[in-house]
Amino acid sequence: MVNMKNKSFPIDKNRGSALVAAVIFALLAGALVGSFLKLSTNEYRSASSAFYYNSLLNLAEAGAEEAAWCLNNDDWDTWDEKNALHQVKQYTDLNIGPYVAGDISVLAINYDSDTPTLVVEGKTQLPSSRSILKQIEIELSKRSLFANGMTAKDTLTFSGGSAKVDSYDSADGDYDSFFNRKDNGSIASMAVIIDAVDVANAEIYGYVATGGADPSVGPTGKIYGADTPLETDVDLNRVSTDFYAEFKEVDAPTLVSPDTAMEISGTLTIGDPSGFNEEHFHLSSLNIASNETLIIDGPVVIVVDDFVDVDGDIQITANGSVTFYVEGNFDIEGNGSVNNTNTPSSFVLYGTNDTPGVQKFNLHGNGALRGAVYAPNADLSLSGGGNSGEFLGATVAYEITVSGNYDFHYDEQLENFFGSDPSYKMITWRELTDNADRVPFDDIDNYLDTL
Repeated sequence: MVNMKNKSFPIDKNRGSALVAAVIFALLAGALVGSFLKLSTNEYRSASSAFYYNSLLNLAEAGAEEAAWCLNNDDWDTWDEKNALHQVKQYTDLNIGPYVAGDISVLAINYDSDTPTLVVEGKTQLPSSRSILKQIEIELSKRSLFANGMTAKDTLTFSGGSAKVDSYDSADGDYDSFFNRKDNGSIASMAVIIDAVDVANAEIYGYVATGGADPSVGPTGKIYGADTPLETDVDLNRVSTDFYAEFKEVDAPTLVSPDTAMEISGTLTIGDPSGFNEEHFHLSSLNIASNETLIIDGPVVIVVDDFVDVDGDIQITANGSVTFYVEGNFDIEGNGSVNNTNTPSSFVLYGTNDTPGVQKFNLHGNGALRGAVYAPNADLSLSGGGNSGEFLGATVAYEITVSGNYDFHYDEQLENFFGSDPSYKMITWRELTDNADRVPFDDIDNYLDTL
């Protein structure tokens, strides 16, 4: 029998080292797995937060679009008016993700002014019970119908002769080439094609804008201003190719007890010179012969279902103003003249035909017009051939053609003309990240009392 009592065995050092290494490896692997799980969790939370924050921004922008629609259509029936100055509306329980609902709060500050401000909020409570929100502030202003002298929805073409475009300010008096001539005779086309604006041999004392292509300029054509260096025919600082505009359709109003006939025999005077009563006419057509004169001596609105043909005169007194809504063609021919005052805004013509190119507005020969013409679906033709063919004011049309020796003078006063049914454009947009700047929608009444 072998005595094992005092017998010693050698220690396997390699086995012990392997065990230690395995333990260290397991610890490292556990640390890596833990770090990976923590990183994955953080990334999930970050992605989840980004998703919900983006959803809240979408909610806020949807609220802004709703408020802008109400501004443009003057429809606040479902809103809560505050202090006769502001409008508030809230939308709740909107689904923005699994088990998550969002709310929209909208405030329209000074909604009936020329420069309203919108504050919109998207807010939600996450499954973790954490509440998050986004607020944006948007400053708006009314959109001018006549930010340019001539604006074409499609092309704007000059041909033949030597047409001239410039500007003046009717607040300083009538147009005068020496004392009241300015270099803001701006013309624009939203078309992006080549020859969207063809200046040919015209003289543009102002600016030219297109939707994408450079304007075409003939051998004696000019685009310049008071600050243009001498001997420079085309001042590139006065040319832009990023023009964009929105053209709002105009419908003829429903008039209150309108007269349905207008008999002009020699001279006819309409309108209340006191200005207290606006006279209304709804006509099938209107023809003013070469020996006839229509005098506007007060505020008048005329809706015409078909054409207007002017060979005679439409005179507007210091007390008068007229707004036309015309579905058919409008022609000023021969020696016909419209509005011999120094106030183009006293004659406003809206084209109500909604089919592009069907309606025609023509000023031919010595025909002269002082007025504002807004007809985004009508073709406008200015054709000079006499000595006094000119247009003082501003126009918006579908296609514009200017031929012969025609003069166009943009009245800069019309830059602030918004029309009877204005739309709004965005001036500034910013996210409100500071609590001090945010609107407390939960305490909106007290907040509005501080404005």
